[in-house]
Amino acid sequence: MAIDKAFGDFHNFYSIFVSTTRAVKGKGWCWLAYNIETGGLEIKITPNEELLIERSPEHVPLLTIDVWVND
Repeated sequence: MAIDKAFGDFHNFYSIFVSTTRAVKGKGWCWLAYNIETGGLEIKITPNEELLIERSPEHVPLLTIDVWVND
């Protein structure tokens, strides 16, 4: 499975995805994406309303979390 290949196992993926999402300051997005150049899965973040494809057209979004921290 792609998750296992990229992250070791699902639990490790989940842990990394959650910690990356929590690291977003203010508002933004956390993405699980397929990198068409490397053929692998990656976790990426983008700030504010910026979409992943605007910043990294080589990444195909598979899963996203909209983050909005309201202090």
